[in-house]
Amino acid sequence: TSNEMHMPINREELLRNVIWIQPGIATREFLEQSSCVVLKNGEMISFNDEISCRLKSGLNPKITGVIPHKPLLNILQKIPDETVDVIQEDGELIISVGTQKLTGIRLDKNVFLPYDEVVDKPTQWKKLPSEFCDAVSLVVKCAATDEGKGELTCVHVHPKKLEATDYQKACRYHITLPLSQPVLVRGESLKHVSSFGATEICETEHWLHFRGSGVVHSYRKYAQKFKDIDKYFTVEKGQKFVFPKGLEKTVENAEVFSSESADENMVEVVLRPNKVTIKGTGVQGWHRETKDSGYNGPVVSFKIPPELLKTILTEYNECLVGEAKLLAKGENWTYVAGLQKGGKE
Repeated sequence: TSNEMHMPINREELLRNVIWIQPGIATREFLEQSSCVVLKNGEMISFNDEISCRLKSGLNPKITGVIPHKPLLNILQKIPDETVDVIQEDGELIISVGTQKLTGIRLDKNVFLPYDEVVDKPTQWKKLPSEFCDAVSLVVKCAATDEGKGELTCVHVHPKKLEATDYQKACRYHITLPLSQPVLVRGESLKHVSSFGATEICETEHWLHFRGSGVVHSYRKYAQKFKDIDKYFTVEKGQKFVFPKGLEKTVENAEVFSSESADENMVEVVLRPNKVTIKGTGVQGWHRETKDSGYNGPVVSFKIPPELLKTILTEYNECLVGEAKLLAKGENWTYVAGLQKGGKE
C-alpha cells in the first residue's frame, strides 16, 4: 500500500518542522508514543503531557500514523540533498532521493497519543506585544530548574508582567498581556516561545497556547498561587556600580565553558575594590578575565545567566550593589541576584 502521490519536499524545511515540534517530544516515554510524531491531515503533532506542538507538515495529507522522532530528525540532518520525496508504504515512511529509496522508518498506523482528549482546543487568538519573546528569554532564566521546587519552576504570566525566581535570583518584566487572569507555566515549557517567534496567545481552561509562523505550542497551566516577590526587588542601601566598557567579549569567552550546562548556564562575577572578574566554568575547562572598575565596596560575588549580563551591559551597565543583593534595572525589567560574601580569584 503506497500513496503514490509523489511530492518532492525541501529537506531543510522538513527538518525545520521536525525541530519545531521537538519541545513536545518526551525524553523519557512514560506516555505511550510521546517520543513520536503524529502525522495526520497534513499536520505534525507532538505531545508529552506538558507541551503539545502542531504545525503543517508539508507532507502529503494522506500520510497517517505515528513515527519515532529521533531517527527522523537524525536522518534529515545527515542527508545532503536539497529535496527529498516522502511517501507511506507498507507500514513505513519512505524517504527517497531521485529514484533511490534511502530510508524507511517504522510508521505505526494506530494513534494512541491522547493529545486531542487532553489538550483544550485554542479558540480566540489575541495579539502579543512585539517584545514578548525577548521578555520571556530574560525572565525564564530565573525560574528554578530543579523539579522538586514546585511553583518556583514556573514563570508567573500575569496580565501586567512576567516574573520568576529561584530565591537565588529574580527577574520581573513589565509587559501588558491579553490575559484575563494570572497563570503559572513551567519555565522549561515557556522558554520555547522564542524558537518559533510566537506572535499570538490564547488561554483555555488548562492550557496556554502560543502561535507564530504557522506553529502552535500549548503549555500546561498550573493552579498554584505565585508568592508575592515584591520585597526581592528593593535594595535598602547600596552603592552604584558601573560595569566597565567592553565586557561583552569577556562574557562571550566565559560562556564558551559555562554553556556546557544548558540548565545551569551561569557565569560568576566577582567584585573587589577597583576590579571586576568574570569567570565561566564547565566540564571542559574555564575562562576568567579581570578588568579595572570603579567599585570600592567589600568583596562580593554573584552568578548570572550570560545572556542577561549581556543585556545589562549593552543597555544599562549600571547596578546597585546592596548588602545582600545586586539590583539591575532596564526600561521595563528588573533583575536581582543574591550576593555571596567574598569571592575566590
